[in-house]
Amino acid sequence: MKKILVIIFLLIFGLFSSGCNLYEKDENVTCKKYNNSAFFTFNEFSANETISFKLERTCLGEGPIYYQVNLLAGDLNINYQDRWHDIIQPLGIFSADDENTINGSGGYVEGDKITIIFESDSVISGTVIIAFTEESLENVLN
Repeated sequence: MKKILVIIFLLIFGLFSSGCNLYEKDENVTCKKYNNSAFFTFNEFSANETISFKLERTCLGEGPIYYQVNLLAGDLNINYQDRWHDIIQPLGIFSADDENTINGSGGYVEGDKITIIFESDSVISGTVIIAFTEESLENVLN
C-alpha cells in the first residue's frame, strides 16, 4: 500500500510540476525551466525538424514574449501559440549569421499555457531563452 501511495504521489507531482514539457523529445535539445522563463540548449539539433515545448506562465496578465537567441550554427524559426488563439504566431527567424546574441521582445500572449515551436531546415547549435517578463529574462542571464 505504501508503494502505491508513493507512486501515486510521484505521478501527481510529475503532472503538476512546471518543468519544460516536451511534446516531442529530442536528445539534442535540453530545456531548463525558471520562474516564467525557459533556457533551451541546441546541440546539433537535426535539420528539417520541428519540436514543441509547452511552458506555463504564472500570475501574469497579457504581455509580450522576451527572448535572447545566440546561435552558433544554423537558422531557427521560432513560433508560439497561446491557448486563447487558434493561429500559430511567428516570434522570429534567427540565424547564426546574425549578430552573436539577439535580444528582443515580440508577440503578444494571453493565458497561462504557451506552446513554443522551433523549426529548422539546418543543423542548429546554440541557446535560446524564452521569458514572459523582462525581469525573468534578466534572472536567467544572471
